[in-house]
Amino acid sequence: MLKKFGKVEASELDPSARALASKRLRGEVKEAKLPDLSMFERDAYDLVALLDVLEHVPDDLGSLRAIFKRLKPG
Repeated sequence: MLKKFGKVEASELDPSARALASKRLRGEVKEAKLPDLSMFERDAYDLVALLDVLEHVPDDLGSLRAIFKRLKPG
């Protein structure tokens, strides 16, 4: 759904869900466990969407900080 707005990158921990998401996205869905987002470029994204994720992450503040570092300045 978001591809019509530009390039989409995604991550998923569960191998089965990652395979399904990769198929739907028609591209690689990375394995990333918040707050480690080292596989994603810093200062590169206009939008980061967490869909039913943040409430399940033990280090929510650390995760938000890591996400903030991936957003473009401003």
